[in-house]
Amino acid sequence: LVAVNCAAIQPSLVESELFGHVKGAFTGAIADRVGWFQQADGGTLFLDEIGDMPTDVQAKLLRVLETGEVTPVGSTKADKVDVRVIAATNRDLAELVEEGCFREDLYYRINVVELKLPPLRERRNDIERLANEFLQESSKALQRANMPRFSRNAIEVLQEHPWPGNVRELKNFVGRVLVYLGPDEHVIGDRLVRQLLPKNLVRQPAAEGDAQDGDNPPVDFKRSRAEHDLRFFAQVMRSLPEETKKTLTATAKQVGMTREALSRRISALFETYPDLREDPELRILIRR
Repeated sequence: LVAVNCAAIQPSLVESELFGHVKGAFTGAIADRVGWFQQADGGTLFLDEIGDMPTDVQAKLLRVLETGEVTPVGSTKADKVDVRVIAATNRDLAELVEEGCFREDLYYRINVVELKLPPLRERRNDIERLANEFLQESSKALQRANMPRFSRNAIEVLQEHPWPGNVRELKNFVGRVLVYLGPDEHVIGDRLVRQLLPKNLVRQPAAEGDAQDGDNPPVDFKRSRAEHDLRFFAQVMRSLPEETKKTLTATAKQVGMTREALSRRISALFETYPDLREDPELRILIRR
């Protein structure tokens, strides 16, 4: 099994990484390189975050899947490969097709057997276990003297949150909680959790006289997710150390994306919901 994170590769290098290159194919190509497809020949290639693959590379990937032949960058010779491809993404590919960010023909070509992992908001019983595991992992990474725990009320708040970013968002959030938690504090309460979660997606404690659930207007989950993602990126950018220039490059590194993938994501969200550009908290993401 050869695993590749498409979002972690610079767009200019994706083709070379996948299909290989020959010496002299471009500046810096000082020797021949075997690509991921050739390395996976006779086995399985796992393409993680395929939704972040540049569209020009998508066309070449489609050709490889249809012909079973790989042509290294700078070469005219095609190599036959026998590879089973498994692709994964946390994004809605059908929606990306509608937005013109993902090729429709490639979408149907890879969508042979589809396995859908239910989003975290539909697996609320898993949230407590995952949050505690991430808490232990992050506490050890930060070398905390004590091992904190979530209060029962804090767990309930976590279980009510929709988690549009799923498990990855939960893991990042737990790490952020530890940054704000005092070194001598042992219990993470619901107050801190509510403060750090996006305000528009947090269910606040009910006050007497509040409207009943049936009186509330329907929630636009696509817009809520878009706004949540943008606020998360903005919060990460603001939390960068003072000595670090607050750029998309530094922010992308913190969230585990390439600068280009993060830039495309932010641009797409602002294009879909242009009114969010006027939000004072999100302006930090513009022209970075």
